[in-house]
Amino acid sequence: MSDAGPCRGEALLWVVCGSGRGVGKTHLARALCDILPESAYAKQGTSRHKPGKAQSFFRTNAEMDAFLRRARAARHRHVVVESNALVLRGAGDIIIFVAGEVPAGEHGLPHGADAGHAVPRGPRPDAGLLRSLAHVVLDAGGPATDPSGWGETLAGKGLEPAVIGQVLDALVAQAQWNRRPRG
Repeated sequence: MSDAGPCRGEALLWVVCGSGRGVGKTHLARALCDILPESAYAKQGTSRHKPGKAQSFFRTNAEMDAFLRRARAARHRHVVVESNALVLRGAGDIIIFVAGEVPAGEHGLPHGADAGHAVPRGPRPDAGLLRSLAHVVLDAGGPATDPSGWGETLAGKGLEPAVIGQVLDALVAQAQWNRRPRG
């Protein structure tokens, strides 16, 4: 059997964070879970849990920490978490920052509409800090982290070349989606 996961025997923690709502964090996190063998997914946020959305949704650091302990005990090789809070707490073996902003109305909500979110549309005040802490930056409009360095980052975490290729494809697809013309 191939060992496409981390070589240290503990789950590799992937954290997807971003500059605001609607930039593709959930899409990317789920795509990574589809690629990474023996993976688990969770989301941490301030909004209310929505029916039909992620079952592993947590609002507090304590809830997230308990999930991470359970994921490690279940011997997952990869844990993918969509969370700005984990990054701000210094957690994450591979941190991916998704930049960009969805224009008003893109998801059928007027600019600033709540829809259960505590943070209105637009960039987060701590987006610059989150970006600076990331290993991979997917930038919608400005210069993105050099994609050639992404493969080195992933290889340094003990991933097989085939898995690295699939992850790079997902990152490039997300970056392209974020760069699409909006209007």
